[in-house]
Amino acid sequence: MGPHLLWHLGGGEGGIQHFMDTLMPRMVASWQDLGTPEFTPELKEKIVGGVLEEAHGDSVDELAAGRYAMLSALLSVRAEHDPLGPRSAAAGRPEKQGS
Repeated sequence: MGPHLLWHLGGGEGGIQHFMDTLMPRMVASWQDLGTPEFTPELKEKIVGGVLEEAHGDSVDELAAGRYAMLSALLSVRAEHDPLGPRSAAAGRPEKQGS
């Protein structure tokens, strides 16, 4: 999920409209505190260093394999405990009655 779909979920029952109406103004207001950051070589180095530290020396391939293993395990648990029953293989959504 990208950030916009996450905002839609974060809006609860009202979805993206509720998020935009109630939460986005607060987010935008907090951006003002950032000023006008400049993407300097030092900032780039800090971001790269932080991400590499968080990765604990794992390669991109190792991180991706871990992500896929976790997603697979989560999907297995979901399939085992999903009260909505079988899922559509194509869309990953509950099958509609009569389809």
